[in-house]
Amino acid sequence: MHAYRLLAATVALVMAGVVSAGDEKLPPPGFKASLVCFNGKDDSGSNCRITMAKIEDGLKVVTGKLSCGFKGAVSEITWTYRGQKDGKDLYHVVRKFPSDSNDASTSEADVSFDGKRQVLFEDQAQCIVIEVQPAKK
Repeated sequence: MHAYRLLAATVALVMAGVVSAGDEKLPPPGFKASLVCFNGKDDSGSNCRITMAKIEDGLKVVTGKLSCGFKGAVSEITWTYRGQKDGKDLYHVVRKFPSDSNDASTSEADVSFDGKRQVLFEDQAQCIVIEVQPAKK
């Protein structure tokens, strides 16, 4: 029952944006990346996940937003795919925390993703990482 309450208390909102003017020439990302927000410590059982950039078969998703957390500790995380450099996918990631309060602060990270898991933001409330999307079961 406790796990059910924990899951029910987690807020998750996932939004993805399509390509905008000027983004038509972006190369497809080299890695199938996921942005993961863990509530509490890294690899906790409570998390939200969003698939990141996808440019294939006419579908072009180059930006998205993930909201995740518990009341008083919700992150609003926005990511934008910027292309590639030296075999790495380039992303700009912005975290607004706690987004459900009047005292929210904003942190930003420019990420060169080479397929290896990276911690982007971490505090006592959450750990936010970029990693290769797990294989479908």
